[in-house]
Amino acid sequence: MSTNSRVALNGLKVISFFILSLLYCFVSTVGLELYVFLSICYFILLLLVGLLNDFRKSTCLFNAFFLVFVVGGSIFHFSVRGFDETIAFFIASFFALLNFSNYLFGIKLSNVNSVEQTDWKSRRTIILNASCYFFIILGILFAVLFYLKIGYIPLLSGASPKERIEAMQGNGFYLQMLRFSIYASMIVYLVTKKRVSLILFALTELLLLGVGFRGTVAQNIIIFLISVFFVKGKALTWKYAVVWSLLGIIFIMIVANARGEIGDLTIAYSLLHTLSVSVSNFAFIYTHFNDFQYGGTFFYNFMMFVPGPNIDYTQWLAQQVPINFEGGITPTILGDLYVNFGLFFVAFSVPISILLYGIDKELILSKYSSLNPVKVLLIVNISVLLSRSITGGFSNQSLNIVLTTVFLSAMLVVSKLKIKSRVS
Repeated sequence: MSTNSRVALNGLKVISFFILSLLYCFVSTVGLELYVFLSICYFILLLLVGLLNDFRKSTCLFNAFFLVFVVGGSIFHFSVRGFDETIAFFIASFFALLNFSNYLFGIKLSNVNSVEQTDWKSRRTIILNASCYFFIILGILFAVLFYLKIGYIPLLSGASPKERIEAMQGNGFYLQMLRFSIYASMIVYLVTKKRVSLILFALTELLLLGVGFRGTVAQNIIIFLISVFFVKGKALTWKYAVVWSLLGIIFIMIVANARGEIGDLTIAYSLLHTLSVSVSNFAFIYTHFNDFQYGGTFFYNFMMFVPGPNIDYTQWLAQQVPINFEGGITPTILGDLYVNFGLFFVAFSVPISILLYGIDKELILSKYSSLNPVKVLLIVNISVLLSRSITGGFSNQSLNIVLTTVFLSAMLVVSKLKIKSRVS
């Protein structure tokens, strides 16, 4: 095919994708049935154009999270509380603009070729492994001190969301060291493939699960599995995603039961409520919130380092609207951007797409199997945390992104150190 023909074909594809995205934005607001039908059609379109083909890619992972927790969650929300054409338009327009940008950047990525890299496996890893084991031991010790200090295990005590958050106040340093130990155990496995690192990963995850926050535990597992697939140079296709999703559902239900959330509800209803609660929060915030923060909430969680009583972003948000809930609320990425920028939030789908493109390009430029495993973990961590912000918003993830990026960047520097061998 000639260059002119290829350009013409790409132009036709772009125009077609644009028209279909416009249809999804405006026609889906007619009613719930049409909203569901067009959402399914748009899902199929994303499959056909390769925006849901490999979940190692940040664009695919972000789309998957959005489809499940926002599009899927909104369908259940509308079924229970009635169809809201404004919320439906916001969701469809944000998602369509995001993926139109993703599609344009995808054409650019198709022309990017990987470059040769030095085989990282030949590097010495003594200093890196020693540093990781130090943080693992330190994290476990701090976790034990945390539980001794509060005197109980929140997950097993039937503690309310407010009580779990209060247990963390003033103890953030203990839990942050535990989170670092989880990442350290991931690094050890990615570098050495030793089973003991899997045992340590499981142990540190269980210690974190005891606090009662299942989302962070599931997030760490996703980061770990995607990093393993990257290091192996193996595509993360739908067959793996489906199996992981089913296991994730089982995990959510087990933890929900341990936290006393199911009660008299059916398991199916409890699961659907879990998937849709953030969309319900967004709809409530859109109705009751108009004191826009212009990006200020992105830094709100950093105030946790200031001495004195502090509350996190989700708790602050719950206090700004008339909602009868004693814990924090997650507003979705749409609600978080709305809290900061009002109706202009839809336009922020474009810079998000640019960020996702940058992450994918960084990994495609190098051969996966020859990349430094710590660098892989660093990039995958940012990708997953961005996808996680779909439910909680950037403001809820900003501190976590900064702290884990600093830690993994330090480990990346350590991974490049070598011990000179003695010459006999």
